[in-house]
Amino acid sequence: MSASYRMVRCDRPEVVSAGSPELMGDFLRHEDWPPRRYEITSTETPFGCVYRRWGAAIKHPDGSVELVPDLPA
Repeated sequence: MSASYRMVRCDRPEVVSAGSPELMGDFLRHEDWPPRRYEITSTETPFGCVYRRWGAAIKHPDGSVELVPDLPA
């Protein structure tokens, strides 16, 4: 089963969904979202409806993006 990932922009009603955290990072590198920390959540598809925190994508002022997965519990 595959996972679906999503990221929400809190200052505007924008949600991005993708098939991997790396695609979220690519999105942030190329889009005009401001530098900050964005929470990434994930769920199993096609039956998942509960999103769990995966980690974060941090967009830096120079446009670079760092993906930071949460540590396993």
